[in-house]
Amino acid sequence: MSADFGEESNRVQDHNVLERFSSEHRPAERILKKKRDVLDDWSKEFIAFTRLIILSTIDAHGQLYVSPRGGEKGFLKISNAKHLVFNDLPGNNLIESYRNIITNNNVGLLCIIPGREEILRIHGFAKINDLENKNTGTGLQVVISITEWYYHCGRSLRLSGAWDMDIITKNKDHGFSKRPKFVP
Repeated sequence: MSADFGEESNRVQDHNVLERFSSEHRPAERILKKKRDVLDDWSKEFIAFTRLIILSTIDAHGQLYVSPRGGEKGFLKISNAKHLVFNDLPGNNLIESYRNIITNNNVGLLCIIPGREEILRIHGFAKINDLENKNTGTGLQVVISITEWYYHCGRSLRLSGAWDMDIITKNKDHGFSKRPKFVP
C-alpha cells in the first residue's frame, strides 16, 4: 500500500542523493558515536524517570503504528542492560500493537520525561508474555530486547514548545471542536 503524493519530479528515490546531502551536512563525530547497544547509567536513570513512551510497531502489511503509553515513573522497568519490560496498560483495547508484535517483532520506542528536553530513542525486538498463565500477575507484559539506543537532543521539543507553559495554557483554552462520537 502506498500513498499518492501527486507531482513526482522532486521525489528523492535514490540513496546517492541522500548521501550527497549527508556529506554536505555531516553530523559531528560525537553524534555518530552516540549509539549504544547496552544501557549505561545515564540511560537507566532516564528510563527510571520516564512517564511517557511512544511505541512503534509494524503490521503484517508493513504499515507503521505508533501508540502512546503512559504511567507513573517506573512503569517502564529495566530487566537488565539489554531488556526493558512494561505491563499492559489500560487503553482502547484495540490491541493493535500487540497483534503487530506477534506478526513482526521489530519495535521502536521513544522515552519521554515531561519537562525534559532530551528523548531516549530505543530500537529492538519485542515479545509478549501472558502473566495470567505464569501465575505472576494479570494481563500482558511486553519485553523489549534492545539492539540500539541513543538520546535525542531536545531541539524538536524546544521548537514545538511542548513544555512551554504559555503554549500549554493557550492550547488548553483553545475551543477545539469536540471529538466525534463513534457509533457502531
